[in-house]
Amino acid sequence: MSRPRLLRILLSALLLNAVHAIGLAAQSTPATSAESANQSVAARFVGAWRLVKYEIFRTSTGERIDSLSSDHMPGMLMYDAHGRMSAPVDRRSLPCGIGGGPYLAYYGSFTVDARVGAVTHRLESASVPYKPGDENVRTYQFEDGERRLVLTQPPQDGRAVRLTWERLR
Repeated sequence: MSRPRLLRILLSALLLNAVHAIGLAAQSTPATSAESANQSVAARFVGAWRLVKYEIFRTSTGERIDSLSSDHMPGMLMYDAHGRMSAPVDRRSLPCGIGGGPYLAYYGSFTVDARVGAVTHRLESASVPYKPGDENVRTYQFEDGERRLVLTQPPQDGRAVRLTWERLR
């Protein structure tokens, strides 16, 4: 085969590959601005957090009903860059009268909805009172730069629970 013919065949093959790649790129759906925002905020969650405060508020008045520090309820919250999370909390030293078992823990995946300011934990395994398949939705707020993460549970029975987590370095 002559050299010019071989060059034409190689150039034709390269051109076909380029056209094919352009066609594939056109078929792929680019991330929407909402998806980009969600991914950007989710990246801010990544890391290990330690529980520093657990507060219960009356939803009708905003009055704080109870507050516990991490001395009474040490816990960790971990998020990774692949959308996985886990949350073990040790409740053995809670004051008398606070219900639940000695440990509260769950793990699974998480997603962020930046539009409404909420993170959803989709549980794969969990201790009581949670169960696999539950979705725990929490509003979030970052404070002190990225040093603190405040998660608030939806109101239930006239009360709301707010957990303050501090990033571990």
